[in-house]
Amino acid sequence: MDVFGERIKERRKLGGVTQAELAQAVGVSPQVISNWERGYTQPNRDELYLLAKNLDIGSDYLVGLVDFQSRFYESRQLIDLIELLNSDISLKFSDYSLTAQDKLFVSNILTLVVEREKNRIPG
Repeated sequence: MDVFGERIKERRKLGGVTQAELAQAVGVSPQVISNWERGYTQPNRDELYLLAKNLDIGSDYLVGLVDFQSRFYESRQLIDLIELLNSDISLKFSDYSLTAQDKLFVSNILTLVVEREKNRIPG
C-alpha cells in the first residue's frame, strides 16, 4: 500500500467513516475508494479536493508531500503554531533556520503571550 492509500484509510477509520459513506460524499463508488486505499488508482483533482474536505485533512498530507497533519478548511488553512513548532518540520525566519532549541523558545514565548491575553481584564 502506498502512502496516499494508507493515509486515506487511516483518516477514514479515525473518523469512523465507511468506504461507502466516503464514496457517497466524494461522488464515487465504494470500489473507487478501495482502489485508492490499495494504491491501484489515484483521484483526479476534484476528487482529491472532496476527499481532503470530507476527511478534514490537508491534501498535501494525503498525497505524502508533508508529514504534518494540518486540518482542511474550505476558506483558509489554519495551522496550530505550537503544534507546528513542536513538529519535526524545518522552519526558518528570514534567512535563519530555527534549531530545535529556537523552536522551543518561540513556543514558550507564544504560550506566555497567549496566557497573558487570556488573563487580561477587559476595559
